[in-house]
Amino acid sequence: MAAGVLETSRAWSRFRWAEPTAWPARARPDQAITALKQVAAWQLQNADVWAHLAELQFGRGDWDGATESVHQGLKSQPEPSSDALDPGPALRGPRPARAGERRLKWFIDHYNAHQGELAKNADALLLIGQAAERYYRANARGEELKDQLVDVMSELYEGALRADANCWQAPWLIGRL
Repeated sequence: MAAGVLETSRAWSRFRWAEPTAWPARARPDQAITALKQVAAWQLQNADVWAHLAELQFGRGDWDGATESVHQGLKSQPEPSSDALDPGPALRGPRPARAGERRLKWFIDHYNAHQGELAKNADALLLIGQAAERYYRANARGEELKDQLVDVMSELYEGALRADANCWQAPWLIGRL
């Protein structure tokens, strides 16, 4: 085996050992971050690797690193799905940022451009609804905010219920709103 392939294989096996479901129990997120960085260098187009790396960095308080990982993931997969790339810092960050707002706006624009196909995907509607909710809370006030949040509830969250009658997250998100 070539040295580069062997090293990549070792990094991948460390990544599999440090899967997001495993690293909290093993309490070694620093090792998982190191392994994921090696795998990400090898698989630049793998949005899942970038997403897991961003989640770990975010959990460790590395906001800039997490934002960069999300950016790399979005470059590798420009149309993220709910299970491929979490917008991470844009949705949960401690400080509002214009770049984060642009990422949130992307979800709204993507929904507006692909309403027909997204109407059948409850997970996508939930993700878009959460991004839209954050975006409108940051940019709208008064009656405009109320109208936008009503649209989020009626179009996105209720649309998720229409797409999947067993979608328990939609009523929870509506109640939280």
